[in-house]
Parts: sequence; C-alpha cells; structure tokens
Amino acid sequence: MSSMPVLDARLFAAFQIELLRACLPLVPQGVSLARLGTVLDVGCGLHQWGKDLFSAITEQAGKDLAKEVRIDGIERDEAVVAQANGQIRAGRGNIQVYQADMYYLPEMLHQRYDLVQARFLSPYVSPSDWPILLDQLIQAARPGAWVVWIEPDLPTPAPASPAWNRWLGWIEQAVQRLGGSPGISAEMDTIFRSAGTWERIESAVIPIQPGFSSTMQGRVGDEQMRKLHRHLSALHPVLLTAKVASIQQLDETLSQVLEAFAWRQLQSTWIWHTICGRKKDL
Repeated sequence: MSSMPVLDARLFAAFQIELLRACLPLVPQGVSLARLGTVLDVGCGLHQWGKDLFSAITEQAGKDLAKEVRIDGIERDEAVVAQANGQIRAGRGNIQVYQADMYYLPEMLHQRYDLVQARFLSPYVSPSDWPILLDQLIQAARPGAWVVWIEPDLPTPAPASPAWNRWLGWIEQAVQRLGGSPGISAEMDTIFRSAGTWERIESAVIPIQPGFSSTMQGRVGDEQMRKLHRHLSALHPVLLTAKVASIQQLDETLSQVLEAFAWRQLQSTWIWHTICGRKKDL
C-alpha cells in the first residue's frame, strides 16, 4: 500500500452533503432497499452516505422494521471516527463507524453484509492497491450480496477558461503525487470483473454539473458562490502539500475560476462511474 502522506478523509465532506447527495442515487438501480439489512461503507469519512441511506430505509420500511438495519462505516483515522460517531443523531445504534484498515478488514466483518460500498476513494488509493481493496470488499460481502464501487473522472476542461483547466491540472498532479489514482475510472470495469466471481454486474454513468453552467442569465447568487468558494478553497492545503503551485498562483487562479462560475461562463461536466456486482452464491 502507498506510503505517501494521507489526505484527510473529511476533505470532501461538503461535496458529499451539498452536491453528491443531490445528484447521485443512494444505491444502484438494481439494488432494493428492502433487502438491505446490513451495509458497510469502506472509507466512509464522516459517514454522511450511511446516515442518508438509513433515513431512506426508515422512510420506506417504517421505524419498526428499520430497527433491525445495521449500517457500518470503516475509517482508519481515529479523529474522523470520533467525529463521525459524534454527529450521528437519528439512527444511533443502527449506524456506527469503526476504526480499521480498509486493506485488512477484521475477520469479524467477513461474509457479513448485504451491500458493501467503496465510494470516491480515488484520491486516497493508489492504482496498484485497487485489487487488494476490491478483494476486501468481496470478503465482507455475503454470498448473493452487492459490492458497489463509485468513482469520478476529473471534471471536463473548458476551452473558454484557461484558469479552470489549470486548476484541474493541479488537482490531477496533486492526487498523483500524494498516491491517489485520478484516472482510475478507465480501468474500473477490468479491475472489478477480475476481482471476483459475479452472478451479475451492472454499471452506470452519471454526469454532474460542478458549478452553475446553465442557460440562465445574470450573476449567480452570493450564497451559492460562497459555497463554491468553500468547496474549491478546501483543496488549497492538498495542492500546497503536493507542491503543484504557490499560494499566489492558487489564489489568483481560484479568483479567476470563481469569476467565470459567477457569470455562468464556465461549461464543465463531472462524470461519475458506478460498477456493482452481485457476489455469486456458494
């Protein structure tokens, strides 16, 4: 496994709450919420997805049936685990985050879950480590259970915005230098199919607009721009750690990017890839 500096698992928490939850389905189309009694999210961060999933299951099945549901998360950082568990309100007792190494899941988690997920881990996982991680996901899944893997491409370049393209280039360089795999989506299908013996495999591609590119006229509202500024500026420490640009270069480029978004001049798409497989029964 990579020995590079470890990115904070909370880095993309705001994206999970304010963008991804509105644009990505909680589970793939072929997965029934009614059949999910035990779920594991590997590399869960603050476990926002787990909390959203429990709310959806409770709404569909009712509180009495939802009492039997267990949604676990795995994180290796003790501080992240403590913060995630401290933020759980509804579902306390049904939702829990544990400290563990996702590359070496404890045997107590093997063959236990109806669904096992890895989502948006490409900033943290090196290209050579994906087969090891997929093997652990499969180990945790029961026979007949679903294993789900979700990763994005980098947002698409924008010919009219050199600043945006420069920003994207820096992100790609930073993730590579810090041991991640920004281009893993091109290899997902091959890695996934060779990782296990599947009864069935499904895949999906979902495009997201990362900013405010639209046919609407006028400047984007201040509150929306503050959110976008918060999301993009949160990457400053990562870009500086990777030494892809100076503070002055980052600030100047970010200012230009925000101005382009503010006037809806930047057309870019963020493509998300999902591949999931049903583990073959013994």
